[in-house]
Amino acid sequence: MTDITKKQYLLSSAPIAIDGMTQRRLGRVYLYTGEKLNIAECKTLDGVEVLVIGNAFCADKRDKCVKADVEACNGKDLLTITRFWTGRWAIITEDMLSLDATGLMGGFYFEDDGKWLVSSSLALVSKVTGKETIGRVRREGLTWQMLPQTLISGVRAIGCFQYADFSNGTFRLCPKVWLTDKRELDTEQKCRAVAEMLVNSVGNIHKYSGKKLMIALTGGKDSRVAFSALLKSSVPFSAYTAEHENISSADKSVPRKLCEIFGVEHKYIRKKQFSKSKYDEYLAFCGSNSNGADANFYACGQFDEIDANKVVIRSGIFELGQTFARGYLSSDIDGFVKDAKKFYGELSDGGVQEKSFNEYIDYVKQNPIDYIDLRDRFYLEQRVGGWVSAIEQSLDINEFTSIQIANCEEMLSVLSACNEKERSELALSYGVIRKLEPRALDLPINKRTFSDRLGDLISVLKDPAGKAKRFVQKLSRLTERKRK
Repeated sequence: MTDITKKQYLLSSAPIAIDGMTQRRLGRVYLYTGEKLNIAECKTLDGVEVLVIGNAFCADKRDKCVKADVEACNGKDLLTITRFWTGRWAIITEDMLSLDATGLMGGFYFEDDGKWLVSSSLALVSKVTGKETIGRVRREGLTWQMLPQTLISGVRAIGCFQYADFSNGTFRLCPKVWLTDKRELDTEQKCRAVAEMLVNSVGNIHKYSGKKLMIALTGGKDSRVAFSALLKSSVPFSAYTAEHENISSADKSVPRKLCEIFGVEHKYIRKKQFSKSKYDEYLAFCGSNSNGADANFYACGQFDEIDANKVVIRSGIFELGQTFARGYLSSDIDGFVKDAKKFYGELSDGGVQEKSFNEYIDYVKQNPIDYIDLRDRFYLEQRVGGWVSAIEQSLDINEFTSIQIANCEEMLSVLSACNEKERSELALSYGVIRKLEPRALDLPINKRTFSDRLGDLISVLKDPAGKAKRFVQKLSRLTERKRK
């Protein structure tokens, strides 16, 4: 059984006895770090001691490490120097904790009688506090715990537009709105900016991670964006595609063909027999906070084929600049709430999901950001901050390192600024690929075949009532939207 402290941190106002973790004192707080968690010790120009934990890489320039950014700034500027950092990381000083752009490192916190703690791991919080998790996240429907509440009563999560301040001894969340308004940029400028940041990012990951790069490649557009950036950067890398129950024809064939064209090594990782013990181990490690495809990949032994010397490049946040939720959620807040509660039944059943969603909406009303569509803000704070973050934490159970390459404040600001035309045309996918390596578009993207359609039919036959219900709900929402 993998130790739940592996690659995790826990920060506390009081000393705690935790087996398998190393203790450090930072002023009045105590930092505990698990085995194999990267830690970079830095000091600002004015002498502030800074720890950068996790995996952070610069996206603004090649041959530049994040430590250089820290050592060239004053302590008061620590929240702004990370604008061009990608990866999954946290900055910790004796006074504050600041997470990566979308909170992929995670910050689950608990306060009691003036004492507090915060950790990347819900399972670790449960162990230290003795508070049990309530069930597990679903595999269908709303597949993550709506933030800021968590699967543990009384334990909450730091949002991606917040940081924690404990300079006066108490744990206090403060606003950190890193998103900037990039709507004045035209399509060409947006594509160029994203392309340059991607190339710089993968170049610096190659130089400073000390590991070999490997991309999770499918037949879709988003992984092809990252694939093109790797090609453009001229760094060595390989690729893999993991087999799963519903894998499409494109995912089976296109990655291999793409890699053949460009001379890149490709590995198709087949499913092995499902292991209930490995599945239970996965859930125990992440506190049942992630329960999707990656749980199956782990339980089927597929991640065992990616060794510790690999950084896996993932392409899971580019959807911010596309059409997320446009078909079923309104952009005005009242319509958004109504539509969301229709789409996700759990948001109307009186349980913790509804309570957390209502709290989130109150937070949005009290902390507006005028230059981002509400659906895109929801994507960042909930879909990525809740769902993707939980997945990335769960992947710490493996020996390899996982990097969501688009998790960069500047890059996400550009993606969020896409207008509706750019979104409908997927301009910041195809346009970026054309700038980086146009030949990567020689093979069709996600082309559907007869076998794919047959698979869809079989899926419907397995759950006809559920499929019909979701189809009717979506059709109803689209009809309502057209009437408005």
